[in-house]
Amino acid sequence: MTKQYQEVSKLRVEIDHLRDEIEWVTTGFVPPDELKARATKHCQAMAQEFNAARRLMSLAHPQSGGEEMKAMFRASSNVFVGGIPMACVNIDEIGPMLAWSLGDALSQRMCAEIDCLDYRPGPPTAERPARLIDLKAALKKLEQQEEKVICDAEKGGIIIPRRHDANPAVILNYDPDSKMSEDRRRISGTSVTVS
Repeated sequence: MTKQYQEVSKLRVEIDHLRDEIEWVTTGFVPPDELKARATKHCQAMAQEFNAARRLMSLAHPQSGGEEMKAMFRASSNVFVGGIPMACVNIDEIGPMLAWSLGDALSQRMCAEIDCLDYRPGPPTAERPARLIDLKAALKKLEQQEEKVICDAEKGGIIIPRRHDANPAVILNYDPDSKMSEDRRRISGTSVTVS
């Protein structure tokens, strides 16, 4: 194995490692504290969907009684099959009703359950964009090094196949103005500019 092959192999291991890290930062689960905040926020939002005032007003009527109180916590509706009422079922309001009535206890229960979860979290969501910028810049630098070694090897008559998933922008050496660099045109023997 030539020195160039060894160098490219080493760079490719680093490239694979960086790509795995980019994938993890992009798709990794949020940390437990962030998950707790999300669960609490969604529980509070769901509680606001429950129209407690409307239901409580039904109790304000002078002739109201136990049925109105039961109705406040009843989450049901008629299910019709072929126009015939078959059953009373409705799950739409159960979540909001439970979130409204149990509130903090429900949030505490979810947070306790989160403490028991066993998973490898990614970084906090707020940190991800900056971290991805750094990782992608490092990846591009490694890919540029890899391409340089491949091109230098070609000059010496050694052909090293490029990765099937190599970044075309790195291979073609585009500059920020989307034009092929002078060095790449010389290597490829063309004077075509990409616009």
